[in-house]
Amino acid sequence: MLGPMRALLLMMLLASGCRRSSEPASAAVPALALSDPAKQPALRDLVQDLATARAAIAAGKSPVYACERLAVAARELAGERDEGVMKLLADAETVYGHEGPMAWAETKIKEAETSSVDVKTSDCATVKEMLNRVSAKFKDEGRVLELVKRYKSLCPRARSGGGGGSSRGGGSSSSSSSAAAERAQQQQRSDCRNRCDRAAWDCSSRCQCGGCSTTWEQCNNICNTCRQGCDQNERFCKAACGD
Repeated sequence: MLGPMRALLLMMLLASGCRRSSEPASAAVPALALSDPAKQPALRDLVQDLATARAAIAAGKSPVYACERLAVAARELAGERDEGVMKLLADAETVYGHEGPMAWAETKIKEAETSSVDVKTSDCATVKEMLNRVSAKFKDEGRVLELVKRYKSLCPRARSGGGGGSSRGGGSSSSSSSAAAERAQQQQRSDCRNRCDRAAWDCSSRCQCGGCSTTWEQCNNICNTCRQGCDQNERFCKAACGD
């Protein structure tokens, strides 16, 4: 009897360890007090999306969709006075209002510095969008100001705006029309890439090990296979956008 009992105990420990690895932040949620119990799903989303956004930032991937979800969950929890919830909300604002958009903007500005004209235009549009997502309380932070300076230096069109062009006479009309068409094309490509980022985030967030009844290695292999499939789908999606 001792052998089977040890085997059963080992299987239980492996299964519980696998579940813990896929849900690192969920254990902290029940300890937090909410003024309205109906907000519990928003709190759960906040914890999960905070972890997802930070993981995307650490991996050099787009955290945009996770940050959008994080901001929505934070708005639903606005006004809560529990110390733990308030700390989570402060952490969330730092991620969706500063760390997330800045990390992705810095990635795109680096790509723009070595890209072709078409890709550079699209990357510049993404950088501008990310800078617009930075919360007002972080606008004067040194890292933000430095990135704004790099953006204006690398993306002169954004700096000059659309107002100056009358000095070239009749040629300015066709030139401006061509530039507008190019901007529209690049915006479409940027929107397409953003949709790919969102689909990739949604796919990878479903790659969970929780509840598996096999060994940790088998669970890990299943999760890795799932994530590899998500990465492949993301590459196919972005290729269709023209990347």
